Amino acid sequence: MKKKKCLLVIVLILVCVITSICANFFINNKNDEKIPLNHLINAINNRDVSEIPKAFHEYCSLSVEQNISEEKFENYINGISEDFGGDFQISYKIIHMSSMSKEDIEMYEDNARNIYSNYPYFSNGGTIKFDNIYNITTEMTIKGKYQEGKGNVEFTVVKIDNKYYFLHIPNQMMSVFIDY
Repeated sequence: MKKKKCLLVIVLILVCVITSICANFFINNKNDEKIPLNHLINAINNRDVSEIPKAFHEYCSLSVEQNISEEKFENYINGISEDFGGDFQISYKIIHMSSMSKEDIEMYEDNARNIYSNYPYFSNGGTIKFDNIYNITTEMTIKGKYQEGKGNVEFTVVKIDNKYYFLHIPNQMMSVFIDY
């Protein structure tokens, strides 16, 4: 009887350990609305313009890649460096998030198909279904050796196949270095 109890305890411990490992894996590997924002902030903080197209779905990422101006991106970085110091870092927090209406989601979905129909994703048979579109308000903080500044920046993020990307529309920050 004692051996059965000991074996039962060992099995329960193993089940708990395996459950904890699985839960930790899923928690740390979720793809949420912060992913495209993180790509953008990492691109700016690391001065790496090539990171930005990763924040967009394949249906429009080629267009974004073709329309990013490296010169404008460098000018943007240099402007921040002059104002805040060359060692600046940008961080953000989401302060508000709201979903678009079903009608607006369908309109943007149709818009994407029309605008990007000649790009490889659609011309090679790719399809999209927008699960949702979110308007996200962030509070951006820029910290450098000269000063610190905060301001709100609006982003539009689309959920496609349970993954999040920037929607293919301009916003006040990215339109400085992406020609939409």
